[in-house]
Amino acid sequence: MDKLRKFLLTGALCSLMMASAHADQRAKTETIYAVGGVVKAPVMIKRCEPVFPESLRGRKLKQPFFVYEAVISARGEVRSVKLVNGRSDGPYASIDRAFRKAILCAKFRPATRHGIAVACKFNLTSTLEVR
Repeated sequence: MDKLRKFLLTGALCSLMMASAHADQRAKTETIYAVGGVVKAPVMIKRCEPVFPESLRGRKLKQPFFVYEAVISARGEVRSVKLVNGRSDGPYASIDRAFRKAILCAKFRPATRHGIAVACKFNLTSTLEVR
């Protein structure tokens, strides 16, 4: 009985690994559209608030805005985040990390092209408000 159980578990594990590899390959070959024209923007349905370090309280930072380019999958998941306007050095590094973590946590109703869900690049602006 133990050999049968081990065989079944091994088969199930192999099936999961193959399904995961197939999903990864599909994600790599999925077309990523730019929002505009027939491609309608994704809509955020779950927002995650960034958590900033306590050391930022009371500091006067000169850059309150950060712009990120996110790739949103056809399932509404954030696949990647890239800082396109803003600083990520010095005291801004911890702010950048907090914003990235919050964006990666968010969920979206995916972008659509002719009514069909598609992956897209989408810019998000984050504003620094440390209270």
